Amino acid sequence: MKSDTEEQLLLFSVEDSTKEQTKTTKICSQCKKELPLSKAYFNENVNDKGVVDRFKHICRSCVSNNSRVIRELRKVAPPVPECCELCNKPFREVKPKDIHLDHCHETQSFRGWLCKPCNVGLGMLGDNIEGLNKATDYLRKVEEHK
Repeated sequence: MKSDTEEQLLLFSVEDSTKEQTKTTKICSQCKKELPLSKAYFNENVNDKGVVDRFKHICRSCVSNNSRVIRELRKVAPPVPECCELCNKPFREVKPKDIHLDHCHETQSFRGWLCKPCNVGLGMLGDNIEGLNKATDYLRKVEEHK
């Protein structure tokens, strides 16, 4: 008869047959194409300990295209204002690398100058009014239940 400890150890040594199969493809969050999950199509994401732990969510082709569009837009964009155009945080309080040129991915047109948190926030909400409205509706709903 096995002890409780031995039975628990056995649980860890048995291969879980319900474990998800290793993914071989990934859908780019920008172009929506399903591509092979490899270094040829996606850049690796490195965590804060310097360990590669996954692949980025945007394919290499879209990253390259975004960089090209931003380079071109910088040539015609108005000068950087004193504050973020969304939250009004003074840019003198922000690292230069955290001042972002915001642009529409569909029309590839300049929209404004934003601090990094505002630019990332817009992107995480879908970079559109629908996403912002959903977030606003959610906040109103939970505010009513306080």
